Amino acid sequence: MFFALSIALSTTTSCAIEHRAAARFVDPELREAGIAYTSDQRARVISAGPWELRRVPASALADPPSVPGAAFETQGDGRPAHRERYVFQTFYNGASAPSATTACASSRRQGPEAALASAAELPSDEVSLSCVIDANEATYSLTLRGRLDQNLRGEWGEQPPPSSGARASAERRGGRVEVLLHHQIWGRVPARTPTAIVQLFGADPGAEDASLADPSERSIRAVAAASLDRRGTVWMSPSLDEIAAARAVSILGAHIFAPFPWEQAS
Repeated sequence: MFFALSIALSTTTSCAIEHRAAARFVDPELREAGIAYTSDQRARVISAGPWELRRVPASALADPPSVPGAAFETQGDGRPAHRERYVFQTFYNGASAPSATTACASSRRQGPEAALASAAELPSDEVSLSCVIDANEATYSLTLRGRLDQNLRGEWGEQPPPSSGARASAERRGGRVEVLLHHQIWGRVPARTPTAIVQLFGADPGAEDASLADPSERSIRAVAAASLDRRGTVWMSPSLDEIAAARAVSILGAHIFAPFPWEQAS
């Protein structure tokens, strides 16, 4: 019993140290001023503060968001690939109705230097993620593509409404996402991050230039972030209202639920 307790305490302590080490890769302003929630992933559910994200079968929804399949530019080259689709809903404060419904298509393909990557114990798989987020007031798209032996970058943005022209392109909300898997020590020695971190960038409602009529003129900053492990941390800008926060946590959740080996890559 003492041995088991010692292992449990050691594991808890090492996880806490790892999370503190990973936190330093989060945008400094968001890390200092943001609201931090402990996140917990249990099979098909993610809990983080007042938010709960639940995986649901697409067949259970009357009108699930339609998302194109995530694919690569070159196909049929013989490299093993895995594709998976998933749908989840975002709930706030125990509400019965979801704040957003997200549908994703993911692809993971063996990298071209798989043998070398295996010897170095560093995954080099190519990954692709494409999602559609129905946040009730608007619909958003998310795309991410890259290799696990590099940091990843993607984009998110508001889709034009069916009645095109209702909002000019420059007025639609959007930004970028990044997944941090690697960094450099002293600016030259490559190393993995202790835990993979996903960060969401967009216009912050609390910024000084948030009142500008044209969103393209507003400064882009980190508004949310999360560590991509089963027991991690979610950081949210305190300036986000419930609608913007639902959109942000759904984008983070799309990465947490993605069937990619984040823990092996970082």
